[in-house]
Amino acid sequence: MVVNRGKFADAVIAESTVDGGIRFERPSRMSSFTKPWKPPPVTWRIPYFRHDLGEAELACLASVLQGEILTTGDAVSEFEAKFAACLGVRHVLGLTSCTDALHMALLALEIGSGDEVITTPMSFVATATAILEAGATPVFVDVEPDTGNLDAARVEAAITPRTKAILPVHLYGLCATCARSNRPDIMSA
Repeated sequence: MVVNRGKFADAVIAESTVDGGIRFERPSRMSSFTKPWKPPPVTWRIPYFRHDLGEAELACLASVLQGEILTTGDAVSEFEAKFAACLGVRHVLGLTSCTDALHMALLALEIGSGDEVITTPMSFVATATAILEAGATPVFVDVEPDTGNLDAARVEAAITPRTKAILPVHLYGLCATCARSNRPDIMSA
């Protein structure tokens, strides 16, 4: 999980524990947010269709499934509190999907009726749905033929006074090149 802090990124490791709790820590080589950290190079192919759940994760899952509430129960509250403490912030909000997270980001930026959000047509329908749910209009911009990501030059050409945000989606492990604008970028992968 990568957490952006200014121009540097720092990683946080989230690990479930056998007793159903969640433990967060920063790797020791990342003791401060003032130094950029680069992950080791990946030299093997990672199959995206296989899970890597161990006994601890399965025990956590069983604990949640045996409870009365699946989506807003004690496990979510514990996650929010521990993740907020790990990040050094007062509040963290656990959501059930990326669609909800995109929608909340748009609402937090006060994007709504009459506003436009530039995004990609090369994405799951939830990207556009979150924009529509906020009351804004999605503006689809074509992608780069070699990456499938938004074409930054075309994004810049599509910006109008009604454009309130840009929502690029990073595909296939490739980061989209962001357009130069004074509008917020809401990132999705």
